[in-house]
Amino acid sequence: MAGQKVWRDAASLILAAKCPAGKNLPRGCESDSRQKITEPNKEVAAPIDCSNYFDYKVLMLKRRSKSKFMPNAYVFPGGVIAQADFARGWRDLFRNFGYSEDDLEELVLKDVDRPMLMKAELDESITRDIAFRLATIRETFEESGVLLVKSSTGSSSYSEAYSFSSSSTLNSWQTKVHSNPEELLSLYRQVGAVPDLWAVKEWSNWLTPTELHEQVK
Repeated sequence: MAGQKVWRDAASLILAAKCPAGKNLPRGCESDSRQKITEPNKEVAAPIDCSNYFDYKVLMLKRRSKSKFMPNAYVFPGGVIAQADFARGWRDLFRNFGYSEDDLEELVLKDVDRPMLMKAELDESITRDIAFRLATIRETFEESGVLLVKSSTGSSSYSEAYSFSSSSTLNSWQTKVHSNPEELLSLYRQVGAVPDLWAVKEWSNWLTPTELHEQVK
């Protein structure tokens, strides 16, 4: 049927973190930063990871070897959007922390052509510009344990990663959110913070190539 979606709405996050950079970028890194090269003038050649010479790192996760789709591949964190990402409670949370409707409306692109992915459905109480940001923040936490929160100062252009009191607490919340996406809202209420939606920028949209299929065993 024309105009009907034949895909699952999902979102991924490209998360970069600042880090100290090494000096004197080795020869070869300029052309392909993924290539491991050998330091010259050394009797025993040792491979160098070129990423150590940049002032940022990018988060990627390795899929399980038993995954039906793209096993062992390195991917950005992300996944399918959930109904919980449209919950009205998110607006209440932001309002309780002093954010107005106008602050949230800054995230909504208007008067421009939007892909079908961003077309609202009748039962959605939160715009998709916001819901997709919530979805990718949720999936990133589920998969990596990184919980993005708005800077406590409110002025920083960078997000902060919430620091849990223990690994067991972190793992417990990851399990809860994975089992029930509604738990993410409860988590932010408990830690006393809001997700940093403003640091998440819409980059592009795409469909998985049709020639890629799940592995059948």
